Amino acid sequence: MTLLEQRYRRILRLLPAAYRSEREDEMVAAFLDGAHSTHDRDNPRPRPREIASVAALAVRLRLGTDTTRPRAHTWGRAVRTAALIGLGFHAATELRTTAAVLLAPDPAGETPWLPHLLPGPLFAAAFALLCLGRIRAAKAAALIGLVPYGVWALQHASALVRALTAPGDLPGVNLPLDLAPLLTQTAGFALVAALVAAYHRDADPPRTPHWVAAVPLAAAAALTAADRALTRALTQGLPDGGPVPDAVHWAALWTDTPGLACTAIAAAAAAHLLTRLRTPHPDAARPLTLALLSLAALPLAAVRIDPHAADTLGQAMTLTAAAQTAALALCAAAMLTAGLRSLPAAPPHARPLPAA
Repeated sequence: MTLLEQRYRRILRLLPAAYRSEREDEMVAAFLDGAHSTHDRDNPRPRPREIASVAALAVRLRLGTDTTRPRAHTWGRAVRTAALIGLGFHAATELRTTAAVLLAPDPAGETPWLPHLLPGPLFAAAFALLCLGRIRAAKAAALIGLVPYGVWALQHASALVRALTAPGDLPGVNLPLDLAPLLTQTAGFALVAALVAAYHRDADPPRTPHWVAAVPLAAAAALTAADRALTRALTQGLPDGGPVPDAVHWAALWTDTPGLACTAIAAAAAAHLLTRLRTPHPDAARPLTLALLSLAALPLAAVRIDPHAADTLGQAMTLTAAAQTAALALCAAAMLTAGLRSLPAAPPHARPLPAA
């Protein structure tokens, strides 16, 4: 076996074992026929486009739409549903941020930075396009929406590196909080990655009514109204002029993005467990979807845990973040276990998969 053949077979390990057992030799032979050189002395390597084609095929097979491959079909439905729900939730929360930037006057009188206003409309457009069956356009809008995230990530990373490499002590450096801007953006990148991977060329568009496309806009409007009411309570206090009660502060911690995600996922997981008790053959895609959403939301809650918090509000935020993190971790573990146990068994003699 030549060095190039070894490298081709190593790349083909990305594919499911059943597919490799049927097609590996055929694919290796085709790759070798198109290779410029197969001599070991030339140190030949697979071409980038060949690696990309194998990776794309692996995604299509592992998140497939072929019902004769029930496990891949179930995982594909789970990831596609998680991408759709996550995109809608992300669009609503980003639109909420856009509204907050536009409605809250800057004390310095500065104009809001344009990238702060872009993600919300772009992710809302991506969700609407996906609901309308325009998968390619939805992917494009979501990818463009990631550009400000990349800019922010580079800015925060460079500032953190400068602070950590500065001579002397590290004044003002609090790693849990300083890493928060970086870790909170992982949910957006993971969401777009799931969208691009799950809605591949063989995947059908989601079967949702057209009115669902407007759900993020309605949710953002409701959240913005709630935020303004809560802000008035926090800044003005009670009607009699008394201090703002602790309950209002706790409510604020549960109405932000991590709090809403935790509440929604926990409620959906509890509802699924109750339904599961009455269903003899539960669908594995639903708990797997909830497990994926729980894992995506987990960093949002975990980064707010500050063990050095000294004031009352900081301690309340840390306790709330710890509770939310524990709830999301429990939901992820429970839903993943339920989903894996409900996965359909692979048929003993599945028909051959289509050629690459």
